[in-house]
Amino acid sequence: MNSNEGKEDGTGKFEQKDFLQFLLELKEKNDAATSISMTQVKALLWDIMVGGSETTATMVEWVMAELRQHSEAMRKVNEELTEIVGSNSLVEESHLPKLHYLDAIIKETCCLLPALPFLVPRCPSQSSTIGGYYVPKGTRILLNVWAIHRDPKI
Repeated sequence: MNSNEGKEDGTGKFEQKDFLQFLLELKEKNDAATSISMTQVKALLWDIMVGGSETTATMVEWVMAELRQHSEAMRKVNEELTEIVGSNSLVEESHLPKLHYLDAIIKETCCLLPALPFLVPRCPSQSSTIGGYYVPKGTRILLNVWAIHRDPKI
């Protein structure tokens, strides 16, 4: 967001708005096309909180569990961390582009063990035929990402 967005506070400076303030302003609008309900505000905030924290924590746990099960991969990660970061230093953001093996392990773990095996439900706005299946308008569709990641044809 641009720091100049928002309302002037009388001193020539502009008040900065956060995400919640924007949502509450949308809730107050009387325009049916752009206004949202309090239930929608709560749902959006809940999705951000859960999606942004719980899935990350779950994935860290899965990566650590997989590394414990695969000692050779753990050894390679330790070597890479020692070489790039050092044995007595903390990993910093500047190290991340150089940690190629750890990056590959994290990506593979995300594919094999997704934090959410089903993606957020989708609902088509018009009837369609997908993969030979007729899907009526308004049908709730769940995508099984766990199965998709294990299908070599996909």
